[in-house]
Amino acid sequence: MMPRSLRGRTRTDATELWAAGRLGKRTQGPPEIVFGQVHEDPAVELAALASGEEREAAFCIGSGGCTAFSLLTGGLSKLYVVDINPAQIYLLELKRAALERLPYCDLLECMTRDARSGASGQAVTGG
Repeated sequence: MMPRSLRGRTRTDATELWAAGRLGKRTQGPPEIVFGQVHEDPAVELAALASGEEREAAFCIGSGGCTAFSLLTGGLSKLYVVDINPAQIYLLELKRAALERLPYCDLLECMTRDARSGASGQAVTGG
């Protein structure tokens, strides 16, 4: 069954809205994050990596980044992450920066806090 927000729209309309980061939005504006976290089991992807002789490169959909970051544990030389919604790619870039720069306690806070609970206006910084 098609979600209520897509009823009456053509596939092209929905694709254009997704590409603009506006799927489900009622107002104009910059692209929005649709998936902050995606709790998928990456076992199938990791098993496929393990079964191949060469683990040079792979690609996956960006989404919330969970699968992408899991695939990095598979010994790839390169991972190409794509998403039609630019806000999802920005989110992955933010998560990558947090993983590379934040102390563990700040990283845990950053990755687990619900952004909808209210922004304090303070940026999380690490040393």
